Amino acid sequence: MKRLLFAIIIFILIGFPINAQINFHLIVKKPVPVKFSKWQQDPNIIQLALSNLTLNSYQNFSISFNIKDEKGRIKTYSRDGDPKVKRFNLSAGQTLVIPGTEAVNFKAVTYNKSIEDIILSTNSLPEGNYLLCVRIIDTLGNDIGNGGEKCELISIYLPEPPNLISPANASNLMSNLPQFIWTPVIGQDPTVQVQYRIKIAKILQGQTPKTAIETNIPILDKFVNTTSYQYLPSDYNLNNYNDDLGFAW
Repeated sequence: MKRLLFAIIIFILIGFPINAQINFHLIVKKPVPVKFSKWQQDPNIIQLALSNLTLNSYQNFSISFNIKDEKGRIKTYSRDGDPKVKRFNLSAGQTLVIPGTEAVNFKAVTYNKSIEDIILSTNSLPEGNYLLCVRIIDTLGNDIGNGGEKCELISIYLPEPPNLISPANASNLMSNLPQFIWTPVIGQDPTVQVQYRIKIAKILQGQTPKTAIETNIPILDKFVNTTSYQYLPSDYNLNNYNDDLGFAW
């Protein structure tokens, strides 16, 4: 009986550290930004709240993550064995909040080629619904987070660009001091001040309005913070042009 009891106690003592785990909660600020640089700079987009209610101390653990698309395909993931992966410690009874900018070393992340090309060319993440999944792992890659992998649905949508309202397309200006009006950007991060650029160019013979805007020297090129612009007497006089080719804006 004594030997049996001794064996049970040893089993419990040995098994306790294996079963003991870190409680953690994934916090995602929504809507998530489209700009990739924002993910690299803003510590509050993603946060991990950890608590160690055990008597164990966890050393040199790391945050493992992956992002899947709607079809379950992994689009990006952390290279968990990379020496550049950040490591953390959590003492018995300690709580810890880790900002996303600290949890992830972007130099130890692998991207799907299609996503990488979009990020490099536009600094934006591709639109769509994704599943962001996180694990807490030890140096051997074992899960030490209570409940294993935890996931959060994130949606990335590009803002709707402004639409021109006035002057209407192909309309004749009744005044050489017109008011230009457009709709606001829809779906933009509310913490970001949107700045609009209004550009007017003369259409030359054989040009389309798009070509005129892209190649001709503009007669007006200004940045404004509102969704309208009142043409000023100090701006270039539109009456200096009297042919029928018109303007592009």
